[in-house]
Amino acid sequence: MDKKEDIKDFLNACDKMASSKFIMIDKRISDVLKSIAKSEVVFNLIKECMVNFNFDAEWKRATTKAGCLNPPEETYKFVAFVFAVLNCVDDKKISASDLLSKYFTKTENPAGPYAEFCQSLIMKFKNAVKSMVLPDEKAENAQVNAATYTEVDKDICSRIIFLAKDLKDYVNGLKKVKKSTLTKGEFLQIVNTLINVVKDGNYQYVKALILAMKAGKGKDKEIEHRLNGIADVVTKSFIDA
Repeated sequence: MDKKEDIKDFLNACDKMASSKFIMIDKRISDVLKSIAKSEVVFNLIKECMVNFNFDAEWKRATTKAGCLNPPEETYKFVAFVFAVLNCVDDKKISASDLLSKYFTKTENPAGPYAEFCQSLIMKFKNAVKSMVLPDEKAENAQVNAATYTEVDKDICSRIIFLAKDLKDYVNGLKKVKKSTLTKGEFLQIVNTLINVVKDGNYQYVKALILAMKAGKGKDKEIEHRLNGIADVVTKSFIDA
């Protein structure tokens, strides 16, 4: 069995959920759960994670701090926890709107509670499952990335993060991004992602994120000026980033 092919629908369903809107949450959760049922390797992995897993106890621990959801850190428990939450929402045992309003409204994510929910649970769930199902690929990618980007200087990364935060501060002060195909929140989500990938050393995504921001900058000259500053640093410094 080709594990990469078997897991593909699951990865796509998670990505689609993360790029969607809250209004589609029921459909997206249903699609993720269906993709799990269809994948032999993902289904078996989650079944293994659920052995001796006590959701009620873990939920109580995760919701101890008011206004926050702190899932288990151990990978097996985290996978089981997110799977259980998705099933509870799908079965209407947990209200999706209550889940977001109770535990994700205090987020600093400018794109809002749904985006934070997807980032902190769904995408981490996707990545955890992928790394467990395809551990060799993860190691292989890490070696390629390390070989390709070893010459990226820490000072350069700090400069990019500084410029990206300056762009973020400017956009935060706007009511909207003028004549853009993106909402202000969506644009800021891309900026935040850029900051995070540079911090994490995932430089291969930097140029794609800059292109996404350029495509969504609208007619704001200040955004364009700041973006050009970031792009200049990246073009001069990154090796095939």
